Amino acid sequence: MTPTWFTEERIDALESEAATWIGTPFAANSSAKGLGVSCHTLAGALYAAAGWGEVMIPEVPISHGRFGEDSLANPFFEAMAERFTQLPHDAEVLPGDVLGFRIGRIVHHLGVALRNGRFIHALDGIGTTVSTIEDATYRSRLTTIWRPNP
Repeated sequence: MTPTWFTEERIDALESEAATWIGTPFAANSSAKGLGVSCHTLAGALYAAAGWGEVMIPEVPISHGRFGEDSLANPFFEAMAERFTQLPHDAEVLPGDVLGFRIGRIVHHLGVALRNGRFIHALDGIGTTVSTIEDATYRSRLTTIWRPNP
């Protein structure tokens, strides 16, 4: 198991903050609690609330996942290699991990792992919700796990 930056106290902070985002509608490249958030800006807001500091995940065109050839998430996390370790999709998921899901042909959706096999994410048409990693829809699309370095 790769060590993680998240301690029990930081996981508590992450989960407390996550609960306040539930039900926030999806809005591309937005991060206004209760008004609109996208999956990547939600991840940045949750990390900041847990004390990680600001994580500026780049804006992503909403159509990119349907038509893009290259993931925009992968180059971002590669550039953040001093802060994140990339793990294979079948690694053990720990609270605080960023989960990369394939939409179309590329990783275009992010979630943040919580305790007990759950993760929070924001979906177009659904909004901010908590799902389980073992749900067949998500398990089959999970392609990458990024773990924050201690």
